[in-house]
Amino acid sequence: MNPPAKSPYRLLARGIGATQLWMAGEHLLLVRTVVWSESYRRFYFRDIQAILLVHTSRRLYWNLGLLGLAFVVLMISHAAGGQWISDAIIGAIFLPLLVRNNVLGSGCRVVLTTAVQDEAIPCLRRLRQARRVIATLTPLIKAAQLDLAGDSTPPVVPDMPAVPDLPTPAPAPAADGPPLTA
Repeated sequence: MNPPAKSPYRLLARGIGATQLWMAGEHLLLVRTVVWSESYRRFYFRDIQAILLVHTSRRLYWNLGLLGLAFVVLMISHAAGGQWISDAIIGAIFLPLLVRNNVLGSGCRVVLTTAVQDEAIPCLRRLRQARRVIATLTPLIKAAQLDLAGDSTPPVVPDMPAVPDLPTPAPAPAADGPPLTA
């Protein structure tokens, strides 16, 4: 029995939802899974014109949402006659979520630009991970585009006759006398 063939793809990022970003020799593959179907988008390194990284307030919004939800749960608990044990349980639930959100770092949005499209990469939502992926991709993109520049030959332009230098016009004489009025 033969061992299974090794995949040419390497996982770069996996989103909380159902998106994944994979890298192969000459391209990126963005996989989106929705219920029972998958869609694939392939981006060749030679076609990528820009990768835009936009900071967002993702961490702040998650912190505010978690703190607000914890406050509401605490108020309900105290209204129902909860004691310090209920406060400890609520804290044990929400505190790790807040810590995890802050450890993951600042939020961002990544958009990949080609000549024909701008595609959001939803699995890159945190700044640290996005910078790591971009640092991995940058040399590959430059190498692919350098090969393209090296393969093209400059267009052949027939020799054109030299254009004679045109004489420079003489400066206009200064106007002496009173200005004209209408």
